[in-house]
Amino acid sequence: MSKNLANCTPEEFLDQSYLIMDAAEKFMKVNDILGIRSRKVEGLQEIPTDNEEEAERVRRENAKKITAQRMKNVKDLLTSMMHTHKSETLELLALSCFIDPADVNNYTMPFFLRNVGEMISDQDVLAFFTSLAQVEQTGIFSA
Repeated sequence: MSKNLANCTPEEFLDQSYLIMDAAEKFMKVNDILGIRSRKVEGLQEIPTDNEEEAERVRRENAKKITAQRMKNVKDLLTSMMHTHKSETLELLALSCFIDPADVNNYTMPFFLRNVGEMISDQDVLAFFTSLAQVEQTGIFSA
């Protein structure tokens, strides 16, 4: 079994998470994760209250626009992470698996996919990083 954040000791987890902090911050910034996630859907119509048939038509149109924006956001994120800023993505993957980022190409992508799958399916690891992201969004760590 490969070592990753889901199967390491508590001390290893804290030490490696500390090493990951800068890489994760850089990854979030260069990929504009928060900016892309916060994009507003353009052209949503207000749902009329006096005509149910018209209201249903507007709901369907709005749903199409929301879906289209979500798909664009996902495509933009993936393009950024897997093409434009792939070195930052690989650095984060490597560090999450206790690998020196300079050695990332000595491993196969299935190796990383298995480890990432293990980490994101571990509820405790996921909850920890989700809580850190939520704390950051509150501005507690900001000056």
